[in-house]
Amino acid sequence: MLEYFKKLMWEELDGAKEYIKLALEFKATYPEWGKMFVDMSTAELNHATNIYKMAEMSYTETKGAYKEVPEWIDEMWKCIVDKYAHCSAKIKYMHEMYNK
Repeated sequence: MLEYFKKLMWEELDGAKEYIKLALEFKATYPEWGKMFVDMSTAELNHATNIYKMAEMSYTETKGAYKEVPEWIDEMWKCIVDKYAHCSAKIKYMHEMYNK
């Protein structure tokens, strides 16, 4: 399940990042488009957050099923946490830039 959640979350984060880039690009020339792109970015970021929460639940359950957790599971989880933390922070910062 972690691999599945990782893939889904990355797609949502990539979408959120692309939408906010477009929002910044069109803010001055087509403000209504900019706003729509911001809204879509926000939705994608919310999707990524929900998927992250599901991945966290899956990791906790998987971890509880083993006496000794396989290293690849911990590595996968670390990859998910790192990607989410880095990308979501960057996207939120871009949203702040848009709102200035």
